[in-house]
Amino acid sequence: MLQQVKVGVHARHRHDEELATIFETAAQLAAELDVETVLQAIVERARSLIGTDLAYITLLDSEAGCVRMRVAAGNRTPEFMAIVLPLGAGLGGRVARDVRPIYTSDYLNEPSFAHEPAVDQAVRAEGIRSILGVPLIGRRGTIGVLYVANRQVNTFAEPDLELLAALAHHAALALENARLYEEAVAAAHSSEVAKAVAETLYKDLLLVNELHEALTDVLLAGEGVSGVARSLAGTLNLGIVITDRSHFVLAQANPPGIEPVAVDDRGCLTQGLIGHADVRAAIVRSSSDYKATPLDAFNWILCPVATREELLGYIWAMLPAGREATDVVRTAIEQAARAVALEMLRNRAALETESRLRREFLDDLMNEHPVPIDVLRHRARQAWQSFSVPHRPFIGRIASAPEVTNSLERAREAIADVRPGDFVSIYGDRLIGLLPVADPEEAHHQLDRVTAALERNGIKANLVVGGICNNLDEDRRVIRKARELQDLLFSPSMDRVLWLEQLEVLTALFEPSGGARLQMFVDSALAPVLRLDHGQCATLLKTLDLYYQCFGNRAETARKLGVHINTLYHRLERLTELFGSLDDPVRAVPLQVAILARSMNREL
Repeated sequence: MLQQVKVGVHARHRHDEELATIFETAAQLAAELDVETVLQAIVERARSLIGTDLAYITLLDSEAGCVRMRVAAGNRTPEFMAIVLPLGAGLGGRVARDVRPIYTSDYLNEPSFAHEPAVDQAVRAEGIRSILGVPLIGRRGTIGVLYVANRQVNTFAEPDLELLAALAHHAALALENARLYEEAVAAAHSSEVAKAVAETLYKDLLLVNELHEALTDVLLAGEGVSGVARSLAGTLNLGIVITDRSHFVLAQANPPGIEPVAVDDRGCLTQGLIGHADVRAAIVRSSSDYKATPLDAFNWILCPVATREELLGYIWAMLPAGREATDVVRTAIEQAARAVALEMLRNRAALETESRLRREFLDDLMNEHPVPIDVLRHRARQAWQSFSVPHRPFIGRIASAPEVTNSLERAREAIADVRPGDFVSIYGDRLIGLLPVADPEEAHHQLDRVTAALERNGIKANLVVGGICNNLDEDRRVIRKARELQDLLFSPSMDRVLWLEQLEVLTALFEPSGGARLQMFVDSALAPVLRLDHGQCATLLKTLDLYYQCFGNRAETARKLGVHINTLYHRLERLTELFGSLDDPVRAVPLQVAILARSMNREL
């Protein structure tokens, strides 16, 4: 288990290092305006980042219908630099034609490619075996292909592909910017207008570079999605809202003069906004091509947050009055969207690790063959930092509306949103939580917040709350007893909170599967009263319940009932006629248990 945690921590550290390298590279590329320098920097960084023998770039020649070798790092032969591939031929020609990543572990022996003899000869002379190629896609379309290759047979992993694709995205934009800048500088020799355009473009490039640096600082500082929103809003002077794919607001930042966007009581963007025809159309369009889309009706930009195959959420950018959605602004938002995607994936991985640790801790805690206590304490610390403070376990059984899917996970997320520092995990068909609250009134208040959050998500929950626990042995006993009580009294149609301290006596008298037997006991014990009409039945049962709660004190019972003492005497005489002596323990104990059970579940 410890080894798994170390591996997970190492993987996260490596992910953080790769993320920092990507943004460092992006910042360097954005600041560089010489095409040759940009090209050389791209291949050298790709080679070191993926750890391959060589890296190279072919650029698209649209008129000739081919890709031509332009720059390489790590090559040995001059023939390699003369490679030209028709579109659709070889690996590079297919990447450029299909605009998708492709890799092979043994290129020369791969029959699915359309091999060109001259190209194969150059590849063979270079000693290349395995190749990964990803398209370089700029604002105007595909401009070339970025490759990494090894001189031995090996398989590229999915993280290699994602990393190279992320680098290619930044590289294509930097290369296109450098080309545009060179074109603008050349035009400036003959036109003052062109010079002004070049200066504007340069300012835009500096702005993009500033954003890259800000995003790098934010993510390396661990400020997460909120930090990205603040950096984007501050650098571009835009209102920014970042949501997940269900439109739940993860972060919002607004410079002076831009009003915050309204959210509903679930923390989501309002249906009035999401249901707007232009917004619906933009969501559909951006979710299919993963490109920033203008919302002209609002003067906003909508940009999807996505990986190569999965939509994760959206960035909603609000432009000040009179400001246009320029290419530079859209490009900057798309860059930020990639940073948000990486952060959301990292958060997801952390949550999945945390969830797994909690499930494994519960498995060990509830195991019939107890795990050594030192091991269990270590796992408890990993799963929940507050496990050593006095706390109350609770167990939840979910009965959601038919339209609510994956209700257990939805319930866990809803509780985690309300009590983010608490332990809550799925165990079998239940939720098990640990509430670090000892005071009964405060525990009542916090559980009311939990049930209210579940109701907002269309989820009904039957919760059983245990007594105060101070160690893991007490947790194990209380959780088992709470489950027994829940199995005994559970009704799918009812959402309620039961307290084990008040009802544990029922688990001592009846097995968890004894619901039918308990019902027969209640019917039999209370039969004389249950035969009466509804009004008399309810009055006499309430009187009997309070009489026992007041330990037979008639004056106290009358006061709590709000009736005259003579009225109470008449009722007690009637109850004595029906049951016999109420103070006889042989009769009193079964009556108290039956009233207690019936008060917990009126369906009995």
